[in-house]
Amino acid sequence: MLTKRCRRLMIVALSFATAMASAPAGAVTLDGPYRMYFQFTLPPLDFQCDAEITQAGSTLSIESTSCPATPFSLSGTIDPATGAFDVSGTLDLIFACGVPGGFHVVGTTDEDEYLSGSFDCGGVISGPMLGSRIGGPSCGNHVVDPGEECDGSTCCWPSCHLAAEGRPCVGSTPCRTDFVCTAGECAGSSNLPAGTDCNADANVCTPEQCDAAGACLPGGAPPDCGPCEECRPSSGCELAQPQMDTGTCEGPIEPSGKLTIVDKAATATTAWSLGRGPAIASDDLGDPTTTTDWELCVWGLDEFGLSPLLALELPAGSSWRAVKGGFRFRQNDAAGRTAIELKTGVAGKSKVTAKHKGALTIPGGLAFLRPPFVAELHSSEGACLGAKFQSPRVLSPTTLRAKDGVLD
Repeated sequence: MLTKRCRRLMIVALSFATAMASAPAGAVTLDGPYRMYFQFTLPPLDFQCDAEITQAGSTLSIESTSCPATPFSLSGTIDPATGAFDVSGTLDLIFACGVPGGFHVVGTTDEDEYLSGSFDCGGVISGPMLGSRIGGPSCGNHVVDPGEECDGSTCCWPSCHLAAEGRPCVGSTPCRTDFVCTAGECAGSSNLPAGTDCNADANVCTPEQCDAAGACLPGGAPPDCGPCEECRPSSGCELAQPQMDTGTCEGPIEPSGKLTIVDKAATATTAWSLGRGPAIASDDLGDPTTTTDWELCVWGLDEFGLSPLLALELPAGSSWRAVKGGFRFRQNDAAGRTAIELKTGVAGKSKVTAKHKGALTIPGGLAFLRPPFVAELHSSEGACLGAKFQSPRVLSPTTLRAKDGVLD
């Protein structure tokens, strides 16, 4: 089995080999120190050795320098134009490789930095071969020391030599494309089309778009997260957690909230009331008939945390109607039938009720969810009304009945 280091090297070597297809060609010169990896498939064994490679035109020799238990000496030829090489010699580690010429290695090089190919010992034992040029003792400290051309940049090889001018590379500049190495830096040679989404501030929740000059500027529409989701800067839309856990939600003034869920095969019925609710003023409700969106969220606890049992959008508009002391919502669509009532009042006299007949977000979720269950209404203006239920009177795979809803 390949070591982690060997697997990483193989991935890097293949990536560079792919990019090399369009890289400018040049004469191959392999002179210098390399670290070489060999994997035997039978017996299962992989080992690495440092070696000194000497090239004189099309003649190539490889002498091990740091593996006393498995010394090897190889000689043969290399095509300076393509980098393809063919060498043979002896490797004393295994009998089939120890006879003169028994250890045979063929491969190619990528810009004199990476070696990739295979080996075999008289057709009896074979496997892949990889190698990489070794840098000086200070290579990798991100400081360009004497004898180094670079250290740590995108267009810098692990040996601290610069990649060839014009070599394809992976750039990170928003709104640019067709990246190639230019004077040691990975630069985009053309702009992405104007209006392309970009992310210069590393925050996917703040919309940005490319302009015609290749700059990433604020613009475009923010992510449209679904009900009971929130946008997180690094990952985008994810399930929101109850606001009661952050102290930003209003709830019953005493244990009086009620939550009932009956989950049948074809549909489910969810009914929730806040009971003796908090003081609610008209400003707290906004104006859902025109501008204030609401959403209804119900969670239950599983082994990973709180999961959504119900997530409903209650958008502002004609489904809302102003009534005495508040607003009423009625909607019948593909998600089911939904009725919401919000009424103002002093503490203990306000009214918040919700009823929905339609499939749960997780059908059959009552079979594996457990307390606490949480129900909340959120407005687009920041209002939150909710209750937490710790001790349901009934909890079965199809039924939840609780009457102990509290703020915390």
